[in-house]
Amino acid sequence: MRRIRITPNIEYLEPEGKRKLYACSGLAVSGRVKVVIDGNPGKNQTRDFLLEFDPDIALVSHYHPDHSAWCSQVLEHTKAELMIPNGEELYFKSLDHLVSHTATDKAMENLMRDFARNFLSYREIETFITYDSPCSFILGDISLECIRTPGHSPGHTSFYLPGQKILFASDMGVDRLGPWYGWRDCSIEATIESILMLKSLEVKILLTSHGGIVTRDIDQCWDRALLHILEREQRIVLALEKGKTREEIIEEGVCYPKKGKVKEPVKSFFIMWDSVMFDLHAKILETTSLSTLFPCLRTIASTYSGLNA
Repeated sequence: MRRIRITPNIEYLEPEGKRKLYACSGLAVSGRVKVVIDGNPGKNQTRDFLLEFDPDIALVSHYHPDHSAWCSQVLEHTKAELMIPNGEELYFKSLDHLVSHTATDKAMENLMRDFARNFLSYREIETFITYDSPCSFILGDISLECIRTPGHSPGHTSFYLPGQKILFASDMGVDRLGPWYGWRDCSIEATIESILMLKSLEVKILLTSHGGIVTRDIDQCWDRALLHILEREQRIVLALEKGKTREEIIEEGVCYPKKGKVKEPVKSFFIMWDSVMFDLHAKILETTSLSTLFPCLRTIASTYSGLNA
């Protein structure tokens, strides 16, 4: 794990190497109260960090196992108050609930259940407090605001430090892959609304769960995230116009175009996620389009098209 000091009281926690697939970057804030957010760089690294940092509060941005697997270690190794987003309680209490609300069939439920337990060390938990949005924590001279940003998950939350103009956006998709909405409880429309809301904040340092630290061209990063979504829709429309089937489009890739080179079980996850993403786009296209729902996407696409011309 790399611990990158952003300010004297704020650290960015980043997993190294291949663990990035099974872990996530997080944030540690040392004020009058010590807070850690999504502190899951890897099983042993998480344990060692928690024992050293000894947080008072542990915040989880959303239930996805790469973000929530560390919860059991919080309860085992610290006396911190573990806090999860309001509305996602059953996902933390029951792995069966989690897989049944995200997987597309029984075979994938079994695969996800095994992967969460054996690769991510996910454990069901009962002891936690829920937080809602908006809410704030006053950590001495530091204020931390919880901002609900659904779409990636129903209760996905981002965290803003207005005094420092730092935003920890968790899994909002400001990275090379772009926004992810590959489980059945995801929403493309809510993802776009959340991105537009976060884009309106004054941010000098943008911290992400899987895309590192951004300090330049932050507005353009949000625009590129939105363009990822719009371009997926456009590829689907063109493929359908050419007479391609759902299965052919999924095989070519909505988000994951090179699935044939990926080993199991990750390959099966990529196929499932592309299937869900296709279906979410197709449902919108039955009656409208993203650029009709969100006219600002036309402006963004036009701007970047002009720059690339």
